Amino acid sequence: MNLTWNPLWVNPFESPWSIIEKIKYSNAITARDLIRKYGTRSSGGKLVNQWNGLLKFNGIDHSLLSQSIGTDYSKHSELYLNKMVGMFPESGTDYLINKELYFCDDCLSMGYHSLLHQFVFATKCPFHLSPLRNTCRNCGNSPSCDRHDHYSKAGFQCSCSNYYTKPKFTSMSDWQLDLTINDEIITKWISMDSSTFNRIKNSYFFIPSLITMSNPLQFIIRFGTRNDAEMCIGSDC
Repeated sequence: MNLTWNPLWVNPFESPWSIIEKIKYSNAITARDLIRKYGTRSSGGKLVNQWNGLLKFNGIDHSLLSQSIGTDYSKHSELYLNKMVGMFPESGTDYLINKELYFCDDCLSMGYHSLLHQFVFATKCPFHLSPLRNTCRNCGNSPSCDRHDHYSKAGFQCSCSNYYTKPKFTSMSDWQLDLTINDEIITKWISMDSSTFNRIKNSYFFIPSLITMSNPLQFIIRFGTRNDAEMCIGSDC
């Protein structure tokens, strides 16, 4: 089965959840339709890897899906997650990525959800600088963007069948966006040079402590750009 798709509809830092929702919307199919056709299955035919890992694009048969849309997005989230949290040990990234769906109304109204919205250090949309939301206005549900949703719902809709945010796009061509990151510290974070990246990667940070700090990204960037690379969590140096 071939799906209607255009690679230009995917933007930088777009989350796998967002890509899945676009596939559903552009083909007028539900989450259940998509998973039945493209979910990963065991040798016995049972669906597997459906309960977590969507943020890393797990639970989808990439070979099968790429045959239908002509593009393989298995490396897409890997690339942008590496820019976002790749400087930390993989075991610590669970602390750094919200599993509940956090979204910006302005972004989602144009059919876009970013991995940056899931970053625990991002308290506002890095593009619009507006507050992030994590509940449906209609039912109050806090959905997961890391778990495949088997409810029979259409693209960008909550399980209550209402849109999380009223769409403002008039056609799928509107999904091709030119968004600018306006959060200065997030811009510095994702564009750090390899020397800073590696210095942070080769150091140890107690991530739960970082989360409680007032300006953790600024602190870590300062650490990464120091000449001596010797700095303790919580120090004033």
